[in-house]
Amino acid sequence: MAVLLSSAVTKRAVSTACVAALMLLAGIATSGAAQITIAALGTSNTVGRGLSPQQSYPAQLQSMLRSNGYDVRIINMGVNGDTTAGMLARVNSVPSGARLVLLEYSTSNEARRGITNSAANMAAIQGRLAARSIKTIDLTGLIQSEHRIAGSSGNLISTPAGPHLNAVAYGHVAAQALPQVEAAIGR
Repeated sequence: MAVLLSSAVTKRAVSTACVAALMLLAGIATSGAAQITIAALGTSNTVGRGLSPQQSYPAQLQSMLRSNGYDVRIINMGVNGDTTAGMLARVNSVPSGARLVLLEYSTSNEARRGITNSAANMAAIQGRLAARSIKTIDLTGLIQSEHRIAGSSGNLISTPAGPHLNAVAYGHVAAQALPQVEAAIGR
């Protein structure tokens, strides 16, 4: 009887150890899922000029995505006063492994700097990213539209470079971009 009891205890102990090992391996497999990296390449509208970094549209979008269960990191690569020519010159600095790049440019920056080939520059940026298997979403029109709405709704702030969106308006941009971003990165 002692042998039978010992055998049953041993079987139960081995079974418990196997289950624990499988659970540990499953946890390692799921915790090893790669974080999704997104880059936001653009101008002061991407930086969130005049606001804290957490109030920019990329930061608010990252929060929204995380609230929806995505393990995502959005790198804000906005530069105040940038142009499509500047973005094209630094497109190779988009980190390898990025799955998506959010693009945005300011038509007023282009005009001030005499850039007349914005569409060609944007096509070149998108082409370089596509060659690296990185998807893009152009948010220029969305941000321009929000800027017009913000002008009449009081959602602009004054900066030395002129009026910019406030945190509420950037929240609108993030909320409107959210479905496109979710579709682009998938589950």
